[in-house]
Amino acid sequence: MDIKHLISKIVNSGIDRKMSFNEKLIIKNSNRLSILGFLCPILLIYFTAEGNYSKAYIPILVFESITLLLTPYFNAQKLYRFSKYIFYIPAAINIVLCLIYCGPKAGFVFFIFPFFIYIFAAFRNIAELVGLVIFMIFISVAYFVIANYVEPLCPLKNYDGIYNANLFFGIIYTLAFSIVINYESDSYIELVQQKNVQVKKSRLKVAKKNKELHDSINYAKHIQEALLGSKDLISQNLQDYFVLFKPKSSVSGDFYWATAKNDSFYFALCDSTGHGVPGAFMSLLNISFLNEAVIERGITEPNEIFNHVRTRLLSMMASYGLNDGMDGVIMKLTIKNDILKITYAGANNSPIIYKDGTYDKLAYDRMSVGKSRRDDSFTNYEIDIEKGSTLYLCTDGYYDQFGGSDSKKYMKKRLIQTLNEISLLQMKDQKNELNTRFEDWKGELEQIDDVSIVGFKL
Repeated sequence: MDIKHLISKIVNSGIDRKMSFNEKLIIKNSNRLSILGFLCPILLIYFTAEGNYSKAYIPILVFESITLLLTPYFNAQKLYRFSKYIFYIPAAINIVLCLIYCGPKAGFVFFIFPFFIYIFAAFRNIAELVGLVIFMIFISVAYFVIANYVEPLCPLKNYDGIYNANLFFGIIYTLAFSIVINYESDSYIELVQQKNVQVKKSRLKVAKKNKELHDSINYAKHIQEALLGSKDLISQNLQDYFVLFKPKSSVSGDFYWATAKNDSFYFALCDSTGHGVPGAFMSLLNISFLNEAVIERGITEPNEIFNHVRTRLLSMMASYGLNDGMDGVIMKLTIKNDILKITYAGANNSPIIYKDGTYDKLAYDRMSVGKSRRDDSFTNYEIDIEKGSTLYLCTDGYYDQFGGSDSKKYMKKRLIQTLNEISLLQMKDQKNELNTRFEDWKGELEQIDDVSIVGFKL
């Protein structure tokens, strides 16, 4: 094993991959400085040993070298705090012992400064730092008291050699401590800067992906809006109406659909499985099947239209093991000899009619357009029309919304009461009132589902 590899092994004693960079920094600093602390007394012995001086002085330096070299050993044993103290406290006390033996003229005062530096290199806990600074101040005071009032036990014949050596190694030791600390600090700063650059690049990458996703969803929103019932077509056939359409996300599982065929106008309000992007895909699929039934296949009755959509959905979904579908109402409005006739089919939903302050909740089939417990044909229902009545269609998003003082659901019963209270208002005002009450009820809570309500006067 070469010297370079040995030093590297000692420096990395006790390092664990799971440690933070700062924890590794402290341990490496302790190990590096312990190597310097071990070498310094050995070099002092080599350069200054002479006669009676060496006999008194060498044991102290040897003891110091051994205690300093224990630091990497205790780090390797995971005794990190103990290793720092075994480095610092014996070495600080050793300065005072050397002073007692040799006197102040030997220049051991020069080793006080690097130990002050070591405190801030190895300790990060504020309480420890304060305690060790106080300890080092005590050592410094003890040093100067002994230097001025206590005679040395083994005064030297010639202090020039030991003084110059201690001055030299004290400066070297101080510079070495500072270089080690500054090197690691610079490395840490460089690492932080590199991490910041990486984080910035990652953020830019995520922001770019988010923008692409946002743009894609917005584009999907425009596609969905284009496939919803045409406002012009609806206005031509329903002169006095409103549509409250509040998707939970940019795109919606709810949709309203309209088309005209021969002398009839078809209108549907449906709630596809899911919301957001998955619900939007289902809504586009359901819209395409509705168009296929009426426009391409020439199916005219609401119940048969739902039957066709169900057949197409089951055929397509079976290949993927899915049970998705939709609930909703589809209506057929026909004017013949100035008489309006409305027939509809309801899948787990039905129209609500208001007339003179009373409401009539109409019949529907308790099954979905898709996989359901029942698979028989949907029923065609006919509405008895009275002039001045208001007809409403809604999905479950409005009355399933949590809110109010108790964060409870709005409930269908409360929605019917709300419709009763606003039924005499103009259609535009009804839409605004429904939206206002919904937002007031929801408050700061998240909207849980797509919300759709359509109303028109007969």
